[in-house]
Amino acid sequence: GVWETPFYNVINSVKETPPNTFSANIFPNPVNENSTLSFTLSTISSVSITIYDMEGKQVDVISAEKSWNAGTHQLPINTSALATGVYICKLMINGVGQSIALVK
Repeated sequence: GVWETPFYNVINSVKETPPNTFSANIFPNPVNENSTLSFTLSTISSVSITIYDMEGKQVDVISAEKSWNAGTHQLPINTSALATGVYICKLMINGVGQSIALVK
């Protein structure tokens, strides 16, 4: 089981973040009219950010595809035009997608 592995082996098995990785989140979530999308890039990356409703219809473009430097970025998300519901915020970073549920 999980407790059969000594703790120091678990710690030692953690690897460095591989190149070209990213992470992202939205806060607060559930969102208010002025929430923030925060994402971190390990390298210069091509990024596009789009919001879709649960039927797959595009409802907003936060950022058209463009190049972003490595580091942490914070973008305001104005959700005042969105009806109450659940949406998907899709980030495409160097052709790799990550989706985050956005609740309003």
